[in-house]
Amino acid sequence: MRRAVAVEIESPPPELSAVEEAYRRIVEEAAAYVSERGRLEREKHSELYRRFRELYPWLHLSSWSSRP
Repeated sequence: MRRAVAVEIESPPPELSAVEEAYRRIVEEAAAYVSERGRLEREKHSELYRRFRELYPWLHLSSWSSRP
């Protein structure tokens, strides 16, 4: 699976860089796990969600937790 978004901003605020870094790490780790195992099991999803909520409490990950 491949997803890409390109955004160009001349002078991005520092807050934007922090958000970009956090989401990039989340996607990279989840994608690496899926590429190794072929799927993201519910238990691993819950583990990643808890850990990312602890690492990035200022992110709004609630939509990520609503996975079926």
